[in-house]
Amino acid sequence: MRGSALDAPRSRAGSGMPGVIDLQQARLGGLQSLRAIAAFGVVLQHAIYYACQALGLDYMQYLRIGFGGMGVNLFFTISGLVMAGCLYQGNQFFWNRLQRIYPGYWLTIAVSAVLLANPVHQWSFSWPSFFLAPADLNNSYRIPYWTLAYELGFYFLVACVIALRCSVRTMTRLCVTWLLLIVVVSRYTEVSVVAPGLWLWLSPYNIFFIAGFLLGLHYQAVRSLPSVPLALAAVVLCALGEILYTISSAGAWMLYAMGLCAVLLLGVRHLHVPWLERVGDASYGIYLVHAPIIVLFIDAAQGWLPGFYALMLASLVFSMLAATAYGLGEFKLYSLLKKKTRSLAALRGRE
Repeated sequence: MRGSALDAPRSRAGSGMPGVIDLQQARLGGLQSLRAIAAFGVVLQHAIYYACQALGLDYMQYLRIGFGGMGVNLFFTISGLVMAGCLYQGNQFFWNRLQRIYPGYWLTIAVSAVLLANPVHQWSFSWPSFFLAPADLNNSYRIPYWTLAYELGFYFLVACVIALRCSVRTMTRLCVTWLLLIVVVSRYTEVSVVAPGLWLWLSPYNIFFIAGFLLGLHYQAVRSLPSVPLALAAVVLCALGEILYTISSAGAWMLYAMGLCAVLLLGVRHLHVPWLERVGDASYGIYLVHAPIIVLFIDAAQGWLPGFYALMLASLVFSMLAATAYGLGEFKLYSLLKKKTRSLAALRGRE
């Protein structure tokens, strides 16, 4: 959700770590295309949800498929894969991730405040949400920022293994242990999805990060698996994950995560669509700002757009176009910030 071509290493990511993904050779464009698809799934879900809410309809009859959940799961799996390719960054890793997450998020909070300034939307600011604390969700922003708390938690752990100079074997063992802990905890308690608190690292949602990270650590060993079996595995495993979710969230998501790893391998290999990759560059901004745009559009348009489908489709198209424009602008600002930071770091290094 948060990576980009700018996060790809300028030298081999797996230097000193045989088998680890090299994002330059893997052509990040395929992952960017997948990010675009994930972002569209999230926007589609919210367009359906808010249109139903405005018309007083039961949204579950229109959301038999959890498009947004699928998008978030795909985002998390991609993030795990990309972070394995960022191990080369060393002590700069965590700072680089904070630089990617917070400026765009804070900018979107300000945009949300402007878009939802009408008192009817009951917009309100809170400091815990500003710093992405895994506490109660501030729904007034209409920003699905709860996922960013999970991202930061995962980044922190990756920064720890980098600082400890863990080998690929050690990181693999730690990931397997982490998975086992999540499974055990899931049998005894249910961790709140949007407000996990200190249970953040033991929420089943981390399974998607772990799966993507393990894929990145061992990418060279699996990158040449045949496409047809991969496609079949992706369909079967993701379907089983959806079906078994009510029985065991952790067990179901392990299957789902393995299916999404197959999707990532296929995407890296086959999904190179220039315009889709460009939308993928904007995916972070799309993810952050689309819901406030949908809410504002529906509030203005529901009086002259008759029926659910007209309102939903119009809000979907408008929000995708507007959010993509915003996302491209946010990506440009991030690129400039990153370039400036690198220039300052190089200047300090010469002093």
